[in-house]
Amino acid sequence: MEYVGAEDEEALARFEDHYLGEYPSLDAYAEYLLEECGAYQVTDEAPEWLQSYLKVDVEGYANDLGIGLHVVEGEDGNVHVFDTRC
Repeated sequence: MEYVGAEDEEALARFEDHYLGEYPSLDAYAEYLLEECGAYQVTDEAPEWLQSYLKVDVEGYANDLGIGLHVVEGEDGNVHVFDTRC
């Protein structure tokens, strides 16, 4: 409500369209997305000799996500993630 304003009833009604969830951190949200899309499967399926050289940049991905998302820190330290593009 703070983001769109209490008078924008249409935006408030679409809250569920924008709300992506609560996570311990933006990095945790990025980790969740990477797991869901199979990013780690790619590294697991690489040849064994190559696996130790492959790394998923979770922090970098989280930073990129943060550019397009609205992230609000809750009183408990968790973050609430919103997609403002919906």
